[in-house]
Amino acid sequence: MASAPKSTRAVSAATQLILDSGRTAPGASRRWTPEDREEELRFAVLERGQTPDTIRPAHYRLDELAKVIAREHGSTVVISDVHGQPQLLADTLGALGLMREGNRVGGGVTLVQIGDLLDGRGGEGDRACLEMACLFDLVVAGNHEAAIMGGGTFTGLPAPHMIPELGRGLDRLAWQGSLAASFVVGDILISHAGVHRRLFGHTDPRAASKAIESLWHEFLGSRSRTSAALFGVDGCRGGIELGGVLWLDWRNLLDNGPRSYRQIVGHSPRGSCESDYLGRFTLIDTAGARLGVAVITPDGRIRVGSSWVPRGWSRDELEKAAACPEPDDLELLG
Repeated sequence: MASAPKSTRAVSAATQLILDSGRTAPGASRRWTPEDREEELRFAVLERGQTPDTIRPAHYRLDELAKVIAREHGSTVVISDVHGQPQLLADTLGALGLMREGNRVGGGVTLVQIGDLLDGRGGEGDRACLEMACLFDLVVAGNHEAAIMGGGTFTGLPAPHMIPELGRGLDRLAWQGSLAASFVVGDILISHAGVHRRLFGHTDPRAASKAIESLWHEFLGSRSRTSAALFGVDGCRGGIELGGVLWLDWRNLLDNGPRSYRQIVGHSPRGSCESDYLGRFTLIDTAGARLGVAVITPDGRIRVGSSWVPRGWSRDELEKAAACPEPDDLELLG
């Protein structure tokens, strides 16, 4: 996959104004206050909680992940669902050492966004995030991008013809090769929601990715959502199908994902990053208050984290509910 030219890796003055204004809610016409963030965080941690039969892997703070990225040349960094919040995205990339003054910085890194970069429910936040797609080596399509591009709709999302500028922008990314439905790093398949083994029976992630991209290009040519392997909605989300790559629920992936390779997914918001006990499946969607991040180093190790990682004993209900194990290599990071 070709990287975007260096000269394109910067946001426009208009988008920088949005970032400087602090408008981060989807379609924001107001600032998110600390109270808004606290409320969203409490809902994610206390209400969504942790999925049964999963673990919370050791979590790194963003400054710690920045040290890993700087030390491990050739790493791949995966950013979770953004949903049209440009300031949250800019803050996360800045803390990781990958964005400064509107420009992509940090060489030797492959930067991937895992889908739902846009929300689709309107406003300047979506437009700013669409422009910020230039900061990534690849954006993986989520169900929100597919819906904006004509692949159906769901509650609260306008019909595609109501948001044509977003659809046209996503079209440009797709035909430039910067918007795909999957990405592979070693034995790890990265997609928005994950692969169900009955829909993709491949034992190799590259073969699975090739099949996914074939279906994605068929969709780009037809704008028909007839492929259940992409668009199927499973019972966990009110559907009757097995669950496609854009819609498979995390709980379904845990039971039905292929066992011969690893996967990193978003799509199913939880109170923290999660994985199964064997580390085959990793979820990084930490809901709207903060972004989850996965860093894949050249040795194949996956480290996860976010901007808020409580550690140690606490009386605070929220911190106790969100506590994650401490990484085993913090001393080596300095």
